[in-house]
Amino acid sequence: AQYPNKAPPTRRWFQSWLQSHLKLHTTKTKPIANARLDTHTEEEVIQWFGKLEFAMAKYKIKNPKNILNMDESGARVGYPTGEQVIVPLQVKDLYTASPENRKSVTILETIYADGREPLPPFIIAPGVNIMENWITKELKGPESICCTPTGYINNEKIMEYADHLIKHTRAGPKKPWKILLLDSHESHCYEPFQLKCTESHIYLFYFPSHLTHALQPLDVGIFRPWKHYHNLAIQAALRSLDFEYTITSFFRDLTKIRTQTFKQYTIVNAFRTSGIYPVCQKAGLTKMREYKKNYKKRKADEMANTTEDREELQLPQLPTRDIMWEATARLAALGEKDPTQFSDNTLTTFKDIVKESTIQLYKAHLTTLEHSALQEKIRADSKRKRTSRRSIQKGGGASTTEDLRERIKIREEKESSEAFRKAEKKLATAVNKAKNSLHARGVQARRDEKARKERLKLYILRNELPLPEDIIPIRDPEKKPTVLEQSLCTEEAFPELLVQVQEARSQARFVEVEKDLLVRLGDHYEEVIRDYEDSEPEPEDYSTLKDSSDVESDSGSIDSIANQADFMPF
Repeated sequence: AQYPNKAPPTRRWFQSWLQSHLKLHTTKTKPIANARLDTHTEEEVIQWFGKLEFAMAKYKIKNPKNILNMDESGARVGYPTGEQVIVPLQVKDLYTASPENRKSVTILETIYADGREPLPPFIIAPGVNIMENWITKELKGPESICCTPTGYINNEKIMEYADHLIKHTRAGPKKPWKILLLDSHESHCYEPFQLKCTESHIYLFYFPSHLTHALQPLDVGIFRPWKHYHNLAIQAALRSLDFEYTITSFFRDLTKIRTQTFKQYTIVNAFRTSGIYPVCQKAGLTKMREYKKNYKKRKADEMANTTEDREELQLPQLPTRDIMWEATARLAALGEKDPTQFSDNTLTTFKDIVKESTIQLYKAHLTTLEHSALQEKIRADSKRKRTSRRSIQKGGGASTTEDLRERIKIREEKESSEAFRKAEKKLATAVNKAKNSLHARGVQARRDEKARKERLKLYILRNELPLPEDIIPIRDPEKKPTVLEQSLCTEEAFPELLVQVQEARSQARFVEVEKDLLVRLGDHYEEVIRDYEDSEPEPEDYSTLKDSSDVESDSGSIDSIANQADFMPF
C-alpha cells in the first residue's frame, strides 16, 4: 500500500535502520552488460570447448608455445583512480591533483600459454604523426607504434598487426601450426587478415561473443593487474611533481608496467583459470558462473563478522605537535631577554631551544636542496615540452622503436653537423668583420698620412711652423698593427662564439665510413663487398730468388738496414 501523505524516509533513518540489521551491509555494484550474462548457455560453452579441442587436434597443436591469445585494451593516458591512504579521524575527504588526461591509447597484447615473454606490444596512439619525444630511452626497441585519428584499431592496422605477429612468432608456411585465440571484433574478422594468418600457419579461433570476460586469458588475469600498475605509475609520477602525465610519460612507464604485469605464473594461471590450457570445460564454466545473476551470496555469518570487524577498526589519533612551531615560539619568547641574566633552569631551556632550532635549520637546509632539485626538474620538463611537438614520422604504417630511434639518430647527426657548420660560419664571420674593420682603419690612416705630408710641404713653402699634430706620423694599423689589434683579429677575441663552436664540435656526430665499403640507405646499413679479382696484382714468383747465403753483402749494409728498420713500412 502507498501512503502519499507521508514524507519519504530520510538518509538518517536509513542509516539507523541499516545499523540495526547486523546481517546486512552495503556493497558497490559492478556494471556488466546483460548480454554478457544471458546470451550464452552452458551447453553452448561446452560445444565451444569441444570445437577448440577438435581444432587443436586437427592442426596437431600440443605444445603450449603454439597457443596464443591476443586482445586490445584501451588505456587512458593520465586518468588515475583513487588510492587508499591513512588520515586522522577528523579528515573525511581527501582530494589529490590529477592530470585529467583522458586521451586513450590502444595496446594490442599477445601472450603464450607456456608463460614465456609475450610479444612486443602493438601500440595505436591518437593522432596522425608519431612524435619524437614518444621514443623514450626506457622502450626496449621491438615495440610497434602507429597512429590513427581516433586511437582505435581498424582494418588497416589489423593488417599491420598481422605482419607484427608473423615476424615475432616466426610463423610461416613451412612452420608448425599455431592457434591464436581472439574475440570477434569487426577488424579481427577482416578477410585479408584471416587469409594472411592462414598462409603463415596461424589458425584464428574466435571466442563466443560476450564471453571474453570469462574465457579470454588476457581479460581473466592480465589486463586487471596491467591497469593496476598503470595507475601506480601515474600516482608515482604525481608524487614526483609530474602533474602533466602525457603520452610521453606513458611510453616512459610502459616497459616497467609490462615487466610487473607479465610474470610467467600470472600468464600460466590466466590460461588455467579460463580453461584454455590445459583445455578444461569445468574451469571455463566455473568462471562463467561467477558472473551469473544467481551466483551464491556470501554466508551470513561471514558478512556479520566482516561488519563487526569493520566497526571495531578505528584509526589512532595522529599527534598534532609541531616541533618547529614550538621551537620558534619559545625562541621568540626568550629573544628579548638578556642571556646573562638567565637562571640555571632558564639557561638550560635556552640551550635546549638553540639545539632544537639548529636541528630544524639543518632540516630546512635539506628541504631547500630538495626544492632546488624539484625546480631543476621543472625547468628540464619545460625545456622538454618546448621540443615536444617535433614529429619523427608523418602518417604511414607502424614502425618499431628501433627504426624510429635510427631515424632520430640520423636527424640528430644532420642537425648537429649543421649546428657545427653554422657555429663555425658565425665565428669566421666575426673574425672577417674584425679584419675588414682593421683594413678600413688602415685605408683611412694611409689617407690621413698622405694629407699630413701635403700639409708639411705647404708649411715648408710658407716658412711656417707646422702644428704639433702634423709633426707626428700617422701609424698604419693594417701594416703595423699592435699586439692588441692583432689579437682582435683572431678567434680567441670572440670567446663566446669560440665556446659555441667547441660545444657544437663535441655534440656533432660524424659517420666516417669508406664509400665503397659501407653505404647508408635510409634506416639501415648495407654492406658492399669489394671485388679484388681483377684489380689485385699477380703474386710474385719467389722461387727464382737466390738463397741469402749466396748473396755477397757487407756488414755495413746489414747494419744500415737494421738502423732504418723502424722507418720501413710493412
